[in-house]
Amino acid sequence: GCEGLTSVVIPNSVTNIGMCVFRDCINLTSVKFSNCITSIAYHGFSGCSGLTSIEIPNSVTSIGTYAFASCSVTNIDIPNSVEYVQKYAFNNCTNLKKVYISSSIKVIGDYAFAKCGNISEVKIGSNETTTITASSNIFSDIYSKAALYVPLGCKNKYEGISPWNKFHNIVEMDYTDIDEIKFEDENGKKMSLYFGTPAFL
Repeated sequence: GCEGLTSVVIPNSVTNIGMCVFRDCINLTSVKFSNCITSIAYHGFSGCSGLTSIEIPNSVTSIGTYAFASCSVTNIDIPNSVEYVQKYAFNNCTNLKKVYISSSIKVIGDYAFAKCGNISEVKIGSNETTTITASSNIFSDIYSKAALYVPLGCKNKYEGISPWNKFHNIVEMDYTDIDEIKFEDENGKKMSLYFGTPAFL
């Protein structure tokens, strides 16, 4: 990795983050993506231990294998554009506490959030569990302490299918009335989520 790199601004001319481009850039603390990025490839930002927050743009459709593995992010918001989260994508993000998975997701690969033992909240926007292909091992060792938030009226669906039925605490939320909610992440950065996307409160 490039240890001298502390911040990156991805220009509009870039549409894909290639394999291992920023791997092990341990002092990288800030990444600003353009809205032209459509995919983040294998090991794109893995091992960036200084990276505590990322804002994935609503243009990305695929998050690659090990893309953000072993980063220090605390919240992950997977936007509505993303359909594929490949295996090990956020593996070993030990500071990760809150995950939002949008309704557009189609595939979540093996061990995508494994070894993220401090996750306390997982919020998922899909009304239909049958549209999501998710292996039984996408999480590890969080099921007894983390809450799974699902859309109103969908608790029974999630209780009936793995891996979601492993969560001891499944809570329904009404997302439809949420227009804009402002909140702060772990670093005090002010953020907003719009149009029915549940925020971390």
